[in-house]
Amino acid sequence: MVSVGTQTEWFEQQISTPLPSPVQSEDESSSDVMDHSDLSWIPDMEMSSESSDEENPEEPIQESLNDPKILLAALHFNTNGDRDVAQTNNGETRYAVRYPRFRMGGCVVRPIKEKPSYEYASALMVSLREGYIRSPQALKEDSAILSSAAPAPLSTHHKIAKDEAVGHHLERHSRFKS
Repeated sequence: MVSVGTQTEWFEQQISTPLPSPVQSEDESSSDVMDHSDLSWIPDMEMSSESSDEENPEEPIQESLNDPKILLAALHFNTNGDRDVAQTNNGETRYAVRYPRFRMGGCVVRPIKEKPSYEYASALMVSLREGYIRSPQALKEDSAILSSAAPAPLSTHHKIAKDEAVGHHLERHSRFKS
């Protein structure tokens, strides 16, 4: 098992690792990290005069990059993207045989990957716990924000009668039958 300090250091290293540049020029070949201030590798987009009245079109992209779900998905991909092929106790590679419909009875052989790792989630929880221990006020503020954003329980929603729901369904679909 990994110690707490090591998990926290691992998590901080994972989130601070810069992304590689998608296009590198010859003079940048020695550097394997992207300078995020230089966006010259992004192709220029032609903008019509109508779109100049709108706010910055790149704002939704920046907002989506701050979405915790996207960050967790990226962390999961970075951790599990290069899983090895699973092996038996004898050291033989494991394979699965699939029979997809489009092959009309033909088979497809795929190697079985190792199970995904979720150690990054443990490291994230340890990091959060340590941060909230250092600052209990931050925990109170964050929990107030999260509890105010929680949707109402499903049991509070209005339910319609089954006969009424079936009637609406038949009404919607009957127009296509005639």
